[in-house]
Amino acid sequence: MSSKTLLADDPPEKAASLCCPTALSCFLSCFCPWVWLGACKVVNEKEAALVLTWGKFTTVKKKPGLFCFNPCGVEFQVVSVKQRTTDLPGVKLVSEETKTTQRERGRKRKEEA
Repeated sequence: MSSKTLLADDPPEKAASLCCPTALSCFLSCFCPWVWLGACKVVNEKEAALVLTWGKFTTVKKKPGLFCFNPCGVEFQVVSVKQRTTDLPGVKLVSEETKTTQRERGRKRKEEA
């Protein structure tokens, strides 16, 4: 399954309330207001943030920026969505184009011989 397919099926960003997702979160954050001091997270370019409300997947924040959220019951996990490449020494990549080119070279060699 490709990453584009996964991101296309995510719930809309407006479906998640980051300030008051549940009544319990709202009550806890009012009871302990100092927890809001660490309630901002940064999402850089080529990163996305998964938002979990009481452990259940809520939404994905894909745009870069600074997000403030209720720290009681909301978890913000930042993950990289960069494409990664791997160097494989000694491995030759063969595509349809290279197969055709190799066949043509083999035919020319046979005709010359």
